[in-house]
Formats: sequence, structure tokens, C-alpha cells
Amino acid sequence: MDNVLSAGLLIYKDKKALVQRAKELFAAVDISEETQKKFPTQISGGEAQRAGIVRALINCPEILFADEPTGALNSKTGPDVLNTLTNFNEHGQSVVMVTHDIRSACRGKRILYLKDGVILGECDLGKYSYDDAERNRKLSDFLKDMGW
Repeated sequence: MDNVLSAGLLIYKDKKALVQRAKELFAAVDISEETQKKFPTQISGGEAQRAGIVRALINCPEILFADEPTGALNSKTGPDVLNTLTNFNEHGQSVVMVTHDIRSACRGKRILYLKDGVILGECDLGKYSYDDAERNRKLSDFLKDMGW
């Protein structure tokens, strides 16, 4: 909580409003009040990633940038973080994610394929839905066409 609040103090003048926003965001990413009181070394990788998302969102940015948000996570916590990002996006938060993971990329509405800083292709997948085989096929075909 202190880590998140320190970032929020850059914008918020009303500490009560800041604490309330932090509590709402922690609840949205399923981090308990008990966990909020722990030091970063005392929490799991998934909790740390979700706390990082809270810290990134505390100041209400127009765009959330996520660089390999599941890169260091296991098979359980990775999807949890993706679900969190998807949920925020469905509620109006713009999310730009960089990833080399096809499962993570499949969450995107719009996929840009970059190589050496140049956009080589674009794929519109539309709104995400769980277990959408057509979506997965479309992304796989696009990536093959890009030479990936």
C-alpha cells in the first residue's frame, strides 16, 4: 500500500481520496488488505505484478503500458494478470502491451507486428472472448504471414 500511495501522492492532494482509490484498485486485482501491508519480498510474483498494475493505475493514466506483463510468472498467475488487464480494458482503460507470448497477444483487440522498430503488419481481432478458436487461428495465421 505504501508503495502505491507514494506514486499517488504525485497527483492526489486529498490523501483520503487517494487511499480510497488504492483500496478500490487493490480489490479489483484481488489483493487482500493483509497482503497490502506486506513488503514486496513477502508476496508472490503474481501479487507483485498485480500490485504493479495498481501502482500504474493509481494516477488514472489514459494509457497503461505493459511490457511483458506475464514474462516472469507461472502458469497460474500469468492468466490472472492477463484477466486483470482484460477487465480494466473492458471497462475503458487503454492498454498497450508488448509481448512475445502468443497467449498474451491473443488478448489484444488490435495486434501490431513490429520488427526493428518498424510496423510490418496489423491484425484486428476485435473484442476478446475466452476460448475463441477462430480468434486463435486468425492470430496464428497473421503471425505466420509475418514470418514469426
